[in-house]
Amino acid sequence: MSPILPAVFWGLFAVCSVLDWWALWRGQRLVEKVAKPGAIVALVGVVIASRGLGDTSIMFLLLALVLCLAGDVLLLAEGDGRFLAGLSAFLLGHLAYAVLFLHLGLAAGWWALAAVVGLLGLLSFGVRIIRAAFGTEGPAGAALGVGVTAYIAVICVMAVLGWWTGHGWIGLGASIFVVSDTILGWNKFVRALPWGPVAVMVTYLAAQALLVIGVLHG
Repeated sequence: MSPILPAVFWGLFAVCSVLDWWALWRGQRLVEKVAKPGAIVALVGVVIASRGLGDTSIMFLLLALVLCLAGDVLLLAEGDGRFLAGLSAFLLGHLAYAVLFLHLGLAAGWWALAAVVGLLGLLSFGVRIIRAAFGTEGPAGAALGVGVTAYIAVICVMAVLGWWTGHGWIGLGASIFVVSDTILGWNKFVRALPWGPVAVMVTYLAAQALLVIGVLHG
């Protein structure tokens, strides 16, 4: 395929990403509602323009991106119900990534071990987030606690499998995804951080871009 179209979609991704970060920093909700999902739509365009739809690994990648896109849209609104729905969409997205990594093949066991060690360093943050989620007031407290616990378990497995593929860009993207969601969970359940929303989206979009690069060129 022509390299021009993927480059156009990469440019659109960059523009949407910067607009989203600016919108979060300046509190421009209308711009955020367009730019945030727009960035992931652009990545879907990158994948299709680069490789088409004929490869199983590409189909799993697109499934993961679309599920994350659904999570993005759901999390644009407030409320525990929308948060749980968005959390579920992202959990399914991480499962799709995990299946994708298994399809690509697991080769580098030492990298997976290093990922486990790195994730242990974030364990204290994860435990604090889970406890705070269970402590949420109202009828959704238990559901939030269970959902966050399951989510943390799934994304950690996804990150280990990412490194286990032996593809550095995939492993790095998966790890940055964990960092992004750790900041999100801390910001929502433990303590609100003034820079938290921007940091979440900077790391999130960087992670998604690295995963796309890793799968396309790995």
